Amino acid sequence: MQGLEATTAIVRAIGTETDLDRVLELIVKRGRDLVQARSLVLVLAEGAELIVAAGAGQVQRRAVGSRIPARGTVAGEVLSSAQPTRMNDAQTMRELQDAGLGVLGAQTLMLVPLVYRGTPVGMLAAFDSLTGDGGFDAAQEALLVTFAASAATAVASAKTVERERLRDSLKAAESERRRWARELHDDTLQGLAGLQVLLSSAGPGADRALVDRSLALAAGQIQEQIDGLRTLITELRPAALDQFGLQPALESLLSRLGTVEGLDVTGELALGARRLDPELETTIYRFVQEALTNVAKHARAEHVRVRLTASDDTIEIEIADDGRGFDPVQRGEGFGLLGMHERAALYGGDMRVDSSGAGTTVRASIPIAA
Repeated sequence: MQGLEATTAIVRAIGTETDLDRVLELIVKRGRDLVQARSLVLVLAEGAELIVAAGAGQVQRRAVGSRIPARGTVAGEVLSSAQPTRMNDAQTMRELQDAGLGVLGAQTLMLVPLVYRGTPVGMLAAFDSLTGDGGFDAAQEALLVTFAASAATAVASAKTVERERLRDSLKAAESERRRWARELHDDTLQGLAGLQVLLSSAGPGADRALVDRSLALAAGQIQEQIDGLRTLITELRPAALDQFGLQPALESLLSRLGTVEGLDVTGELALGARRLDPELETTIYRFVQEALTNVAKHARAEHVRVRLTASDDTIEIEIADDGRGFDPVQRGEGFGLLGMHERAALYGGDMRVDSSGAGTTVRASIPIAA
């Protein structure tokens, strides 16, 4: 009964996680404690191979990530049978040691497959019980089998979440590529085509007045293209962010927004002079930039207020507009809210959106990493 209660508590802890690496870490640590093993290794099936995904106890670090052929190996046979096995013969121990599981000098072994919806997805390998004579008994096997069933579900769920995140990230990246392609096609390429036509009219045989007028117009168009490309480059990676820090970069962003979009922009930036981690600064800048892009494209707002404050351990962000509002649930993908959520979550932060016919307010709280 005590073992069953421990298994239930462990399953609940793992069930709250969706990050795959964290799930794997919890499985090996909690599983090892559950059956009181010297070492526990988790391998995952990938095609015709098994990958050492995580280990706890006396497991060599370099073993994580190594690949083991499934065909013709003890681990592969147990995985295909989907049945737990306990072993203690020296030959099998040597084979597993040579296979690269990262456990040396083990005397006993318990292999329990991870099966999800009838398909083996991996295996738990426990080495050397710390109770009794070092061998695992039927009670420990039963505990690990029960635990493995829930662990398999947790791994499958975390993998699904990881695939969805990757799919969403790729979709966002592709959307961004299309945006830059449109910008370059509609502005830069068309501007250069117009410049070519203009200069062609000032070719041999043209009178002096026409040549002078064409050159003057060409100079103006070249300057427009330079300004446009400079804006694109700034949006891709603002130089002020690297040179001066987050607050000056955001001040420049707000100034550009007011000038280009004709919005009344109010900035209340109280970030201080200290520099943050470069990746964190980029995350916050992109978060604010995406929120303001949404305002400019969709909100039909006249006023927008951007407020950022920094405490010792948190950055608080608030972007509020007086636009027409929207339903955050129905329009989350189109408005880039998913990407903003992910940016905040990457640093353990959270984001909230309130929207009505009177406007939209986006708030985020992002921890400052040590």
